[in-house]
Amino acid sequence: MTPEVWQPGDIVLDLYEVLDVVHSGGMGLVHRVRHQGWNVDLAVKTPRPELVASPEGRSRFEAEAGTWVGLGLHPHTVNCAYVRTIDGRPRVFAEWVDGGSLAEAVAGGRLYEGGPHTAAGRVLDIAVQTAWGLQHAHDSGLVHQDVKPANVMLEPDGTAKVTDFGLAGARPADPAAATDTGVTFGGMTPAYCSPEQALAAAGREVRLTPATDVWSWALTVLEMFTGRRPTRHGQAAPEALEALLEEGPADPRVPAVPPAVAGLLRQCFMPNAEARPAELDEAARVLAEVYGDVTGTPFPRRAPRGVGLLADGLSNQALSLLDLGRTEAAEDLWRQAADVDPHHLAARYNYGLHLWRSGRRTDLEVLSDIEGGRVFGGAPQLADRLRGFIHLEQDDRKRATESLHRATRQEGGPSEEHAEHEGPVPADTAEALAVLAERPPPTTARLTGHGAYVTAVAVTADGGLVLSGDRDGGVCVWDVETGRCLHELTATGAEIVATAVDAAGRTGLVLRKQAPLEAWDLTHGTPIPLPPELDADDSSTDAPTAVALSGDGSMGATGHADGTLRFWDVRTGALLQRVAAHSAPVAAVTMTADGAFALSTPADSRNDQRVCAWNVTDGRRHAALTPPLDEQGYGAWGVHVNWCALSADSRYALQVWDSGNMVLWDARRDRVVARSPHSLRVIHHAIALAPGGSPALVGSSQPLRVLEPATGRCLRTYDNGPEDEDGHQGVYGDADTRDTNTVAISADGRFAVAGSRKVISVLPLPAPGYRAPWLYARPKGADELSDGTRAFDTAMEQALHLFDEGRYEESAARLRAAEAVPGFGRHPDLREAWAAVGRHGLRSGLRSGYQLFDLDGHRHFTQPPVLAVSRDGDFFVTGRWTGEIDLWNAASGRLDRELDWPLPVARTLTLVCGDQATVIHGRNGQVALLDLVDDRAWDLTGPDDAGTVETLVYAPAADRLLTGDDTGKLCSWDLGFDGERRTLRTSWQALRAHRGPVAAVALSSDGRYAASREDTHAGLDLASAVRGDEVCGWELESGERLWTRSGVPPQTALEITPDGGTLLEYGPFGVTAVRTLTGKRLYGVADTSNARLLAIAPVGGRAVVATAGALIAFDLATGRVQRKIPTEHLTTALALTADGRFAVLGTHTQRIDVVDLDTGELLRTLTGHRSTVHALALSEDGRTLMSGDYDATVRGWELDWEFTWEPGDVAQPPEKRRRPRMPWRTR
Repeated sequence: MTPEVWQPGDIVLDLYEVLDVVHSGGMGLVHRVRHQGWNVDLAVKTPRPELVASPEGRSRFEAEAGTWVGLGLHPHTVNCAYVRTIDGRPRVFAEWVDGGSLAEAVAGGRLYEGGPHTAAGRVLDIAVQTAWGLQHAHDSGLVHQDVKPANVMLEPDGTAKVTDFGLAGARPADPAAATDTGVTFGGMTPAYCSPEQALAAAGREVRLTPATDVWSWALTVLEMFTGRRPTRHGQAAPEALEALLEEGPADPRVPAVPPAVAGLLRQCFMPNAEARPAELDEAARVLAEVYGDVTGTPFPRRAPRGVGLLADGLSNQALSLLDLGRTEAAEDLWRQAADVDPHHLAARYNYGLHLWRSGRRTDLEVLSDIEGGRVFGGAPQLADRLRGFIHLEQDDRKRATESLHRATRQEGGPSEEHAEHEGPVPADTAEALAVLAERPPPTTARLTGHGAYVTAVAVTADGGLVLSGDRDGGVCVWDVETGRCLHELTATGAEIVATAVDAAGRTGLVLRKQAPLEAWDLTHGTPIPLPPELDADDSSTDAPTAVALSGDGSMGATGHADGTLRFWDVRTGALLQRVAAHSAPVAAVTMTADGAFALSTPADSRNDQRVCAWNVTDGRRHAALTPPLDEQGYGAWGVHVNWCALSADSRYALQVWDSGNMVLWDARRDRVVARSPHSLRVIHHAIALAPGGSPALVGSSQPLRVLEPATGRCLRTYDNGPEDEDGHQGVYGDADTRDTNTVAISADGRFAVAGSRKVISVLPLPAPGYRAPWLYARPKGADELSDGTRAFDTAMEQALHLFDEGRYEESAARLRAAEAVPGFGRHPDLREAWAAVGRHGLRSGLRSGYQLFDLDGHRHFTQPPVLAVSRDGDFFVTGRWTGEIDLWNAASGRLDRELDWPLPVARTLTLVCGDQATVIHGRNGQVALLDLVDDRAWDLTGPDDAGTVETLVYAPAADRLLTGDDTGKLCSWDLGFDGERRTLRTSWQALRAHRGPVAAVALSSDGRYAASREDTHAGLDLASAVRGDEVCGWELESGERLWTRSGVPPQTALEITPDGGTLLEYGPFGVTAVRTLTGKRLYGVADTSNARLLAIAPVGGRAVVATAGALIAFDLATGRVQRKIPTEHLTTALALTADGRFAVLGTHTQRIDVVDLDTGELLRTLTGHRSTVHALALSEDGRTLMSGDYDATVRGWELDWEFTWEPGDVAQPPEKRRRPRMPWRTR
């Protein structure tokens, strides 16, 4: 409980101990609090209620507070740690400075202790420091506007820090609100204001520049030499200075103004703002020289510089801006934090939590981010805490309990980087454990016994009984508490289409495909006779397609293939109403508890997209959801409705539009109550809506998900859980909730029922209430960060020097030293340098791997997406379903250019001509070349009688492209550009290779030799197909056929080894090697049947093949299997590092595995994809990885490798070395 007025001794949010009320003034209150988690004191500035009572006032305060948040760190400015709203009021949490204000030091005489000579040095020291602090603000584009002694804080060691940046503009503009001239109003304090500020206060439009701070700073310096406030009105500063110089200070302890200082102050008090010193750094230099003259010793301080925030500070800053409503700026800061440290747990957690709550990330993706931070970022205790918070917001009570308890009992010293998050049980963890203690264990059940796929489920109002049907006609009644089948109503019959049950579980309805409706007494398991008019002929056009039962069991409804609805009395069998509802078959119908009201929706949304509400008593339509049209006459909500769910209480309908919105409709009020974007694809085929319109339950080939219709947010994924004591997969497991065919939600909104394969899962729906806390990192001081930056820069400079000398192992040692500096362990400069040094070593392991970005291309990319990455990893290209090609920055995922030539929709993309162009193989068989430099395109058609290109291959070293078409022709192209105007230089040669279509081609790296396979299954006669396919070898310059091999199995793919000497044939019958020049068989590779994918390393003489159950690495020279690695998940994409040691595998289970082929060890699993990984593209140095999935999502990854260097490496000549891009050198 937060007290309304904070008093010393109060504990706020179980986190902040109030130590003192240190100030009460024009702005409001300043409290000194101790952050109990960090054991650090903070100053909390709380605005007076009237300042933020109006929207304008709150907006003004938040904008000004955001200015201070964004200032960055400097040794002579007070750091704003973050802004946090508590009890509806935004509060600024700033660094606590323990020595009080300069105003207090002047008024209390502390500034003048030790006599005038000592005091003179102290005054000059403070003046220099404040000038440096203000200059930092000015360099950041910020004008303070309220510089005065009260806004200068002093550390006990004499360090001065300027505070309250930006807050001047948040204060009252009415001068009457100020009690005296020392109190701020209207963005200034009258006693310290500049002439231009006075004009602004009088209503004149005046632009305030840094010169206004120069005037106020000079008044602050003048006050130190006066011993009191020099004047009541800041504009009178010149007169006050002259009076002081003439009369001297009244207090004998106060030093006299040195002549050089007097001259500087006169310049600062020039009425013309442009005549004042342009830079306070210059003023500081003058005062530092005066210090030496006055004290006889050099000025003791070095001019500091502002230091950039690291990931923890950037994340705190992002949280502040998010609290202030500046969402885009906050997200940009989190992206910067991810660049500075991709594995920083606090930043990953906060950003992931924000994206999850805004519906742009799933719960599993956030958990995956935390796991990645744990694996490579350390701090397991913190990772468990954060996982526990996410699990609790999911309402996954079991996992939340496990994670939080594990976090509280872990021992061992945390890493220095995360020490502030470790230690005793934090308040937020204790709060989460208390919430868990109040929530009972969830009720779950796993109902097994169906002999075929479950196709229909219905559940009673309290979730206690389930009525289910399967594909073979089996119908069962289940008791959820015991998991027992109470009655098997039927074992076989026509497939069950739908089931319905009343609230108490006494009566059930069963609908089979093309069969009469059935009614059952569920208590006794016996059939209930139905009247003849409900017994439609199973072959008629009005066969029932949907069924519903009122909660009290008195009324029934059926939807029919002819679009009609029938309402009838279950007790008497009397048909009450028959209405023409839709122009398409009825897909679903629901009824209220009393049977007075019903909802219906059609199956064919292209012809009828309405949802209708019905008064059952008179059969009249109460309301209809009719989608609006846009200005062009198309649906304003999307292309068409993919799915529609009706709530069990018959009040709400949820339409999910393809390439559009999720629309929630309140049928009683006939009003659309929510529209939100969604990421659901056509693979989702089961959806249910809870009473009250939220949440929605979505089943598909992926794990079951719970969505919030108002936002599209995924509240919970019932993902793969731990096995129970008997070794069965838990009810949250993929085995139960993948391939969901049918779903239902109980009328009390507490339980979800999902039928997937032969299993029925009863799951608790997430209970609302708990929200995971944000994680604020302990702010680091400017001095601490400055020292770290200096140590990091020194080590990096040394590493660069050693790199330039070719001493790579020593350079790597200095980079490890830079890596050890707290906060800099995964800095982008360090990663860039490490990759550069690593190019001269041997790749020996994987240090880390992390996602850089993800691009949702559902309405953009081809499906599945096609992509290619440049050899240097700087950019990648993708194709759109409309034919355009996009060029992206591979580090940021930013779209650099859209190349909108009228090109074919890409089947494949191949970068050519030194990555200056891309060859597009269109789905229509057309081939085109697109210049990525000047956006011109050329058609690569070949001869006039050329057919549709079926396959192509490119040899980069020779810039040669080889295509094969459906008429049996091969066409080789020599590519290149000439001149400044970049004219495409091409020459091509065509030859008739086969009678039938060319299905596969291979090309040697020098472009001289090729191989091709004819697809005889599409050939001229059956005998050719029986004999198998034909493979031929070619010498391309002459067009000579070198050899022919017949009987090659269909679907065989071809690859020529880097040395050009061996052709590999791989496919369903394994891998076979033949000589490229003769076609003579060399060897077969053992255990490679059903070879799906093959990759060859450019060096090292190794290839790897993916079969249905293993990854097999073999020697290209002999075919000897070097390593056979069993794979649990089906490999759907494959890439190989250039040295052949490491393989990257995409799988049908949405994961990407990195495997060491020398040891067989799984090094890292990258998660985040939502469907089967379809494509992988790896840069030449193995650092940049792009992946695409069948959900039209492209993700960018960075792989950070470990390297070794041979002792006594011989340095390459400087012109041969690829020097790292090291931006820290220009910081």
